[in-house]
Amino acid sequence: MSPIVSLTILSDPILLRVVRAVVDRFGDIIHFSQNDLYKIKLALDEVCTNVIRHSYDGHHDKPITIDFYAHPDRLEITIKDQGRQANEMAVIKEFDQMDKTIPGGLGLPLIKSLVDHFELCFPVDDGNISTLIKYFTAGD
Repeated sequence: MSPIVSLTILSDPILLRVVRAVVDRFGDIIHFSQNDLYKIKLALDEVCTNVIRHSYDGHHDKPITIDFYAHPDRLEITIKDQGRQANEMAVIKEFDQMDKTIPGGLGLPLIKSLVDHFELCFPVDDGNISTLIKYFTAGD
C-alpha cells in the first residue's frame, strides 16, 4: 500500500511545525476529533524530537521521512531515520519508567499513551522505524 502522504524533512526542529500542520489537515480529510488530532501531533512530535536528539545527535541536516497511510479503520504513520540505532535494551527500560522517579526518560511511555499502537523497529541496515497507529472511534 502506498502512503497517502509522504513527507521528508530535515532534522531541524523548526520543521516540526510543518509536520503538525500536515496532521491538522488530516482533520479535514479523515475526520478525527480535535482531541485525537492533538494526541497524534504530540506523539509524532515526540518521535521526531527523539530522532533529532538521539539518532542524529542534534544535527539539523539529516533526513526524516514520515509516511501517512489511511486505512478504513485507522491512520498509520511511519517515521524513518538513517541515524544511530536506538539501544533496544534502553528502549525496553524506558517503557518501564512511568512508575519511577528518575527524571527524563518518559518520552516513549508518553508516545505509547497517546496512540493506540506504538512500535519502534531496528532495521538490519541502519536507522530506526517508528510506527504510530490511531484507530477511528465512534463519532469520528
